Amino acid sequence: MSKNTVTLIRKQADPFEVNYPFALPDGKLTHFDWTGTKNGIMSKRDVPVEVFQWLKDFTTTFTNGHLIVEEKDNEELEEDVKYLVEDVEEKQSEIKGAIKTREEIEKMLTTGNQLVLKKELDNLIKDITDEDQVKEVKSYIYRTAIDIGVDSNAKRKVICEWYGLSNVENCGWIFDEETK
Repeated sequence: MSKNTVTLIRKQADPFEVNYPFALPDGKLTHFDWTGTKNGIMSKRDVPVEVFQWLKDFTTTFTNGHLIVEEKDNEELEEDVKYLVEDVEEKQSEIKGAIKTREEIEKMLTTGNQLVLKKELDNLIKDITDEDQVKEVKSYIYRTAIDIGVDSNAKRKVICEWYGLSNVENCGWIFDEETK
């Protein structure tokens, strides 16, 4: 990482793209993409400080946990960039632990019974005070659980109830492969 870049990580398995709407001073590309975490390998990309600041100021990318600032020694960064990075890290402190990789979600879905799953799901959001962040985490976990598949009807109901669906008794079909 150079003085003029910040390393951003995509923990989720699905890809994520950023189209920076302005020209960069060095004339480089203004499109950035992350492939998503696969097999435990996090998708990382260095972005210019201008792009980082734009994401911080004009998008919900960091507050919703779509990208996370890589934790490392920021000694190389200039003072004003350090301030920006620390501000984002502070804003992400609550949601950072709730964003899990696909492998971590799969382990959560297959370990223990529905009561263990309910406890783990509740623990994901217990420290998050921002309602939009809670919705984002619930939506991400719900989508990923559907993609992975859940073999237990009791666990399906727990996920649907936790997500906020009104008819949890009949939500099992959402997880069935035949209907996808």
